[in-house]
Amino acid sequence: MSGARVSRHTLGRAAVIALLLGGLTGALVACEPQPESPELEIRLPAEVPAGLSLRWHHVNGADRYRLVFMRMTGVPVCTVFVEQQPAPAFVVQRDSMPSGLAHGWQLIVEVRAMRHGEPMAAAGVRPLKTP
Repeated sequence: MSGARVSRHTLGRAAVIALLLGGLTGALVACEPQPESPELEIRLPAEVPAGLSLRWHHVNGADRYRLVFMRMTGVPVCTVFVEQQPAPAFVVQRDSMPSGLAHGWQLIVEVRAMRHGEPMAAAGVRPLKTP
């Protein structure tokens, strides 16, 4: 009978140790530096008096952004570069749209962070309709 108590007691201690080690491992993993998310958040396009405003979050290390406007099939139509700024944005102006775009088109825009002319991992995609 005492052998059964030792086994249960030993199993209880082993379970407690396993839980503590699991918690310690989880804490160490949480402290590791996390890689930047490759997903660049693009806010919903907003109509403004001049046209359509696109905004996205700032990406550390980027010196500019490449905006590729594509048909819904994925075929590129137009590419625009926007310099880095505290609140990155671009306005598709109704009266002077970038070459290749036309009024009322359903498109997809891909915004990609760039550093020294090379694309970074951070990118986002959003559908839009040109003004």
